[in-house]
Amino acid sequence: MLEDGSEVVFFSAAEGFVAVEGPGGDVLGLGIELPEASVLCLGDGTDWLPCPCGNRSGAGEGCANGAGVGARLFDAHGRSGLLLGYEQGLPGGSALLLAGEGASLALPFENGLFCAGTLARGIGVLHPGSAGLARFAPAPLAPGETVIYQVYYRDAGGPCGARGNLSSALLVTGE
Repeated sequence: MLEDGSEVVFFSAAEGFVAVEGPGGDVLGLGIELPEASVLCLGDGTDWLPCPCGNRSGAGEGCANGAGVGARLFDAHGRSGLLLGYEQGLPGGSALLLAGEGASLALPFENGLFCAGTLARGIGVLHPGSAGLARFAPAPLAPGETVIYQVYYRDAGGPCGARGNLSSALLVTGE
């Protein structure tokens, strides 16, 4: 319902819609189960392994970079599946999105902590804008499939003297 009391109605032959609670009452949304995600590899001191050179960061971030903050990988809640959001990376450079399988190992690596599993591979290149923000929609996961996502990015002026850093990581299990 609009502010003036009128209603807007859409017709569609699409299937899979379910009633969900919206800002003005019930609305229809796609009945898609999104994967569950857990944040790993935090540089804020809550994980058991500290950042390599004491370069602690804020809540939910990876280890602090040359700008004094940690990059963050998060579930940006895509409408039809997983949408990864990457923020607080250094603007202007490229970043490599990693997808890993196996146990999540927390290992000191350059200016950050590597947590993308025992078998990690690059699945995409991110190009953060001037605000250091990028989005990526990975391929859908099979039910029960688990992947650990993490971003590796250039951090030449980083606090530990290394040339790269890593974001926080996301452990995602397909529904």
